[in-house]
Amino acid sequence: MTSDEMNNQESIAANVSLPADHSAFPPEHPSSTQDSKPRLWTVFLTTLSATLCYLGISLASLVIAVIVVAAMSGGDPSKRSSDEMMNLVFAHPASIFYLLIPGQVALLGIAIFAAILSPTPFAARLSLNRPTWPWWATVAAVLTAPFLSFLWSMVISNFVEPNSFLEQMEGMFRSTTANFGFGVTLLCVAVMPAFSEEWLFRGYVQTRLAQRWSPWLAILVSSLLFAVFHLDPVHVLAVFPMGLWLGFISWRCGSIIPAMIAHTYNNSLSLVGVVYDQTDSLDATMSSFANQATVYLGIPAFVVIVVYLIACRLPPRINATAAV
Repeated sequence: MTSDEMNNQESIAANVSLPADHSAFPPEHPSSTQDSKPRLWTVFLTTLSATLCYLGISLASLVIAVIVVAAMSGGDPSKRSSDEMMNLVFAHPASIFYLLIPGQVALLGIAIFAAILSPTPFAARLSLNRPTWPWWATVAAVLTAPFLSFLWSMVISNFVEPNSFLEQMEGMFRSTTANFGFGVTLLCVAVMPAFSEEWLFRGYVQTRLAQRWSPWLAILVSSLLFAVFHLDPVHVLAVFPMGLWLGFISWRCGSIIPAMIAHTYNNSLSLVGVVYDQTDSLDATMSSFANQATVYLGIPAFVVIVVYLIACRLPPRINATAAV
């Protein structure tokens, strides 16, 4: 190569404008990729899988329970009516362990597994971070939860009554408490659902929906899924407003921890009413200690949380990131 040719090539190279990052290669992740929205199909697939798994395990547990209880009670199971057989199963002291626990464990396991598969950090994916509002706002939100449920019960109790399924569940709670103590029943009915259901519906589902949709639509859809998951029509109707409140406070404070505490507190008061006050799940009178505590603690708490929400501005909309 002649010296003139070498000089020409050096001159051309000197006139080439390199990118601002001084690299001759294009960025590895174009802005279109960086701005891509989180996928929603994983949310609905996980919800469907969790529901089917819960139903399958609960049905299998019920079949096993029927066989075991029929064998222990003696007689020909085929000669018993379905209602009579179900009453025997739900009245068994250990029924709560094979009718509720396996399904709840499966629900929690699927939520954990799905969150682990996500590239988003586990705690962030399930919104298990510290609430952004003060601790006393959490206390007010928690005490408000059963109060709102009580007000809703006052409305729907005029139109619906507890069905045989709810009555069987109430009998199971009383039987478990009589044989194993209130603490065991509390763990199964109040604490465990607060983990499994909140981690799935508010943590995994609502957190992702809020990144793609408006917060209100995300709360509505996750609450509908939460309510339908309970299957029994009366139960679905009863828990839907509670789902809305739990979804709202989760979004408002950026954490599902207050919702988990509120879920536990609400179920605990309901359990006290059913076991010790001998009331039904939709009782909306002031004759029970549980309802008195709900109202007398709930009214001031409701005022506090409403004033706080009005006084403080709404949180900023979460910017969606490309995550599974």
